[in-house]
Amino acid sequence: MTTEMEENETAIKKIVEQKSCFILATNIYKKALSLEGLLKHYKAQFEVEKEFKFLKEPLFFVSSLFIKKPSRIDILLMVMTLSLLIYSIAQRRMKANLKKEKKRTIIADQINKEIPNPTLRWVVPCFEEINLLQQGEKISLVGFDELREKIIRLIGGHALHLYKIQKVT
Repeated sequence: MTTEMEENETAIKKIVEQKSCFILATNIYKKALSLEGLLKHYKAQFEVEKEFKFLKEPLFFVSSLFIKKPSRIDILLMVMTLSLLIYSIAQRRMKANLKKEKKRTIIADQINKEIPNPTLRWVVPCFEEINLLQQGEKISLVGFDELREKIIRLIGGHALHLYKIQKVT
């Protein structure tokens, strides 16, 4: 059995054109933002959307939640959005302070190699082994070491107060 194939250039071109098109809808007045500006703003959303990938990770347990009431779904989305905001602010502060102090990094990966551009994805597990110990009136942190203090100093803000760290000026 033998066959012959011939490419249908017209059909291929039509499919490529169809798959390369998308629609952007907005309520912004046409004169306020050009088409190029609209496309630029749309593409900039990727930076925000890529941070939502942590919601899909098994550590976050979102897939195990089952909520019936729409009001509870709204609240969960609000909590997740606020969590992402806090996550982004802490990461931005940490990276900015690393840059300001001209430090490459303070965090190492699994093979003890410095991470050139650390994210909170690498930092958060550092805080899993910290425990709050209360003996009568005395409260102390167990497992809080120099590395964790450096990280809190890089994040700064209210985190310094929460861990009772004095701000160095």
